[in-house]
Amino acid sequence: MLNKLNLKGYQNIDKLMQSEIVLVALEEAMKKDIKKLHKSKIWYDEKRGLYQTLLPVVPKKIISAKSEDKLMNKLIDFYSSKNISFEMIMSEQLTEKLHTRSIVKSTYDRYYMDYRRYVKGSVLDKTDVDQTNSAIIKKFLNDKIAEGISRKNFNNLVSLLNIVYYYSEATDMNVKDIAKRMNLTSKQFITSNRRKTKSVWTIKEQKAFKDYCLKANNLRCLGLLFAMNTGLRIGELTALKPKDIDIENQRLQIRRIEYKEKDENGKTVYHISKDEDERAKTSASLEPIFLSNEAIKVYKLLLAHSTAKRPNDFIFDGLKTYHFDHTLRRKICADLNISPRGLHSLRKTYATELIDHNVSKTIVKSQMRHASFDTTERYYHKNKYEAEDTLNILNSVSIG
Repeated sequence: MLNKLNLKGYQNIDKLMQSEIVLVALEEAMKKDIKKLHKSKIWYDEKRGLYQTLLPVVPKKIISAKSEDKLMNKLIDFYSSKNISFEMIMSEQLTEKLHTRSIVKSTYDRYYMDYRRYVKGSVLDKTDVDQTNSAIIKKFLNDKIAEGISRKNFNNLVSLLNIVYYYSEATDMNVKDIAKRMNLTSKQFITSNRRKTKSVWTIKEQKAFKDYCLKANNLRCLGLLFAMNTGLRIGELTALKPKDIDIENQRLQIRRIEYKEKDENGKTVYHISKDEDERAKTSASLEPIFLSNEAIKVYKLLLAHSTAKRPNDFIFDGLKTYHFDHTLRRKICADLNISPRGLHSLRKTYATELIDHNVSKTIVKSQMRHASFDTTERYYHKNKYEAEDTLNILNSVSIG
């Protein structure tokens, strides 16, 4: 029984097989395999009287036929004439997942970035998917470990490979199982330089940061202080409009985010997504949050410096993520004589404060807009105390 895709084996088969029964059975098997590989829907255009589908090519191309059988024959010709490349399967799978909302646009973009960074031009990229085996994949992964890769990037890469080699049904190889059998240890992964910056602001640093921002009393500094008091991602902060904040009920609704992408010249460009589009990390990211009295106070201060006059104006019009990053790292941290901090440290500090003040897990998860509290606890609950404070806490504990 033909249950795996092997289109090369079908080519010129009619020269070998003279039996009509065999040819019919073989054609049905080919159609079955094509249906597994071809993820685009087949639809009927009543006005034209044609069956149609979208080919996985760039630019997009629609093929038509008077019957579904004839359309399937065209698909067989298309796939038989093409190499079943990694990029082709990946493109088809990711497009389908985005269309069915099983991934969001930011995840789609990240997979493509990982493809260009790790796979493009490699042995996996040059070998047809149905000709790739577990030994080739294992060697590829070992090569990436030898070249140097972080655990997070490695796991993301494995997920990308699984989309092509496992979930596409082009093969039945589970790359996660292959990686697991490699018995990798933490010492084999590199540590990203970005992780060397402190994740959470200490209590003393938080006070110094607050005093600095209030004294500076400008839109950038107050925006950063608002981020620390709400846990907003900076890409959410830069996309805020007055209509998103309900001062009376102390609520904030995330409706859009800033995102970046490469243009046709390879230059990074920044955009603001449309309201409630698919670029949020998860559906929970678009959930509303409550604003504390302190957050409301800071919001009123920053609004006084904003050019936004109408509910639909951008509060931080003209300011992008990199503007806030420059202000935080090169201005605030430098002036306070503390180690440089990333923008995400503000969000992590907010989560840590909630956890350390024994706020319920349900509320913390809701305020952080995480799909699971495990995410909050795993990445955000860090030590915020100075060495002196830690000693005072330990000295207050009586043992025995």
